[in-house]
Amino acid sequence: MANITFGEPRFIKPELKVKEVEKKEPYKCTHCDEEITLEQIKYVMTGKIDGKITDEANIKKVLEFLNKYRTNYKLDTCLRKAHFIAQVGAESKFKSTYEGSVYQSTGLTIFNSDKIVRFKTNQEIDETVLESLKDNLNSIFKLVDKDDKIITKTNDELKTLLKTQKIIIDEKELYGKYIGEKDPKNSKLKIDKLIKEVFKSDNKIDYRIYLKIHPAFGIPLLSRAYANRGGNKDELSRDGWKFRGKGIKQVTFKDNYSNFTKFRKNNPFPDDPNGDIDFTVTTDNDKLKGNFDKLADETIFGVQSAIWYWIEGNGSVYKNGDLDDVKKVTVAINGGYNGLENRDEYIKHARQDDGLKVFKHYKLEHENGTKEVKETIIKRLKFLLETRNQKDSATKKIVNLKDSNAQILLNELDVKEIKKEDKK
Repeated sequence: MANITFGEPRFIKPELKVKEVEKKEPYKCTHCDEEITLEQIKYVMTGKIDGKITDEANIKKVLEFLNKYRTNYKLDTCLRKAHFIAQVGAESKFKSTYEGSVYQSTGLTIFNSDKIVRFKTNQEIDETVLESLKDNLNSIFKLVDKDDKIITKTNDELKTLLKTQKIIIDEKELYGKYIGEKDPKNSKLKIDKLIKEVFKSDNKIDYRIYLKIHPAFGIPLLSRAYANRGGNKDELSRDGWKFRGKGIKQVTFKDNYSNFTKFRKNNPFPDDPNGDIDFTVTTDNDKLKGNFDKLADETIFGVQSAIWYWIEGNGSVYKNGDLDDVKKVTVAINGGYNGLENRDEYIKHARQDDGLKVFKHYKLEHENGTKEVKETIIKRLKFLLETRNQKDSATKKIVNLKDSNAQILLNELDVKEIKKEDKK
């Protein structure tokens, strides 16, 4: 009889090997990592493969920085690149430049809103307006006596006289370019507009005040347009002029210049030798010059400020790009719908294969993604096919944001799904 030792197992059970479950990484479109090219920008802005655009040398400088920064600064997907390029193309055509200030008087309505009217109609000229336009009053008004002879006044004398006479006027016609009234004797000509007749005590005309045909006055105009908001002080501080739009994104308002300063300090851009700069600093108050001009004068800061705004501005603009919603991106970038017509045209080009390949991105995501990803792509394409109308605030045109090209891809994906079901 064999000796049995109790406590020892008679059978040794083989060790079970637990099979490790391989975690599948989410699919990432191969085009997302590609650099942005000059050819793509040409296509976005013209809709043509060999489209002609001006200042290619400048765009190449901008691209050098964009491609250096894009991976770590939210320009890392086809959608983000597409919306960024479309918006910058519409904002500045990739020129790191200053916001224009030559507005016709009628065009100043874009600065008015339901909440705040910056340039009022039928308004008595007040002290702020007179002080702001003091150096230009002789260019805006003329006085003539009863015999239509010019009465010469200094700007200071005109300021006092206009205040005393309590002139009622459309403020847009003071600040913006005023083209005059139709000449009743010749409809092809324009003439100065009679504002007021001043009478003597005997009821005879003493003199007349006319609004002259005149150019726009940029410094007071933008100082008024952007006064008392976004960290800017009142019109007479000239903050609106100093912190007007600059760079390839046209960054505006003192608060934004301050926040860009902080962002750049806390998130240093690679290969930037310039060190910390406070972009709110005024270096010459008489000439209204300062570090804020660097955004327009130096391409590197024009690009960096645009990227900062893309990441942090107005609730993170890039998140609207992720939704492929040009309407939301435009509001986040512009604060309204100025230039929506161009922005919509450019993003429709950017979705094409010769642009930033958004539709190709959708196709690859659908082919390689999860069920949830596939459903999201289909919803996105259907969204792009919706008829969505919005007025361009600048051109006053109604823009239909529907992208009919989405139907081609949607049909293709639907056919593939049907074939898969048939095989089952």
